[in-house]
Amino acid sequence: MSNNTYTISILQDYSRLNEIYRMIHDVWVESGEVSVQDDGMVNSCPHLDSNSNTFIVIAELEDKIIGTITATVDSKVGLNVDHWFKNDVDKYRILRKHQLGSSWRLATISSFRGQRKLIIDLIA
Repeated sequence: MSNNTYTISILQDYSRLNEIYRMIHDVWVESGEVSVQDDGMVNSCPHLDSNSNTFIVIAELEDKIIGTITATVDSKVGLNVDHWFKNDVDKYRILRKHQLGSSWRLATISSFRGQRKLIIDLIA
């Protein structure tokens, strides 16, 4: 998907993960979620990034990642929400009526913050 300013795609080049980790760091520092990290990066669920059931969507402008969202389909590796809600998620796993998934790591650089269209494009 593309518009006049940015392009939306699924991340294919995992060497670019550090760009995402730096962006997440900056967003979380700005919001007060974390303090400044020595390496300038935050990776909250490293075990999910290499999972084949994880999809990382990016928005790019002039070869710079300006936004991202990650989605993971449940597997033996689990979901990011297991960290906080494992007992609740396990109840749904036991029912096996639906395939579970989670979207997470939604962020944009500060100059695009509040731009609803970018968020919708990332989610869609």
